[in-house]
Amino acid sequence: MNWKKITAIVAAGTMMLLLAACGTTSTNKTSSNKTTAQVPSSAKKSDWNLKVVNIKHQVNAKFVPTLTTVDNSQQLDSRVVASYNKMKAAAKAGAKLVAGSGYRSYEHQEGVMTRNVQEREAKGMSAAAAKKDALKTINPAGSSEHQTGLAMDFVTPAENAAGSDVTQAFAKTAQGKWLKKNSWKYGWVLRYPKNGKSSTYIDYESWHFRYVGKANAKYMHQQHLTLEQYVAKLSK
Repeated sequence: MNWKKITAIVAAGTMMLLLAACGTTSTNKTSSNKTTAQVPSSAKKSDWNLKVVNIKHQVNAKFVPTLTTVDNSQQLDSRVVASYNKMKAAAKAGAKLVAGSGYRSYEHQEGVMTRNVQEREAKGMSAAAAKKDALKTINPAGSSEHQTGLAMDFVTPAENAAGSDVTQAFAKTAQGKWLKKNSWKYGWVLRYPKNGKSSTYIDYESWHFRYVGKANAKYMHQQHLTLEQYVAKLSK
């Protein structure tokens, strides 16, 4: 029996086991160093800045938040104005943000829906078809989060506005691109993203942004969640 050969084989096997163990340790260490986004510990679905308003969760017709005027004509919930102004200031150099539509009363929202239905009827749609089409991007009164004062529809400066105001073309403007990339840093999120209709009940709106707070916005941005999906996650 060749003991030298056997000893060499055993030694080689031991070395392989040691190397494998080292590899496992290294892998485990790498795995343990991976970080995953954590849901903000203080977030609760009852928080004022996470209020969900849609066709299934309506706001009382008499509800009116404490409002502050921004951009000379639009209004927002006073609690979000500081973040709104910081966001505008940050974007000013490369993509001047212009408020298009902030707070709307119940009556105002009724008028928005009526006007949009009538515009579609004028183009030849039946009353039923016109309303169905309008509901793709417009919530009826009581179901619009504009009534909370926490949302803003943005438009482009007048000199660049042709074809880009409150249409999907806004996504291709400097303002639309900047907001999509940076709004979450200031507590705002794209409220109706692509592929979000199953939870929001509204088609993609590249111009509509909603305040949810910095920590919530960061998590929602990282995890690609709609407000409805995020609040549902908090409930669990």
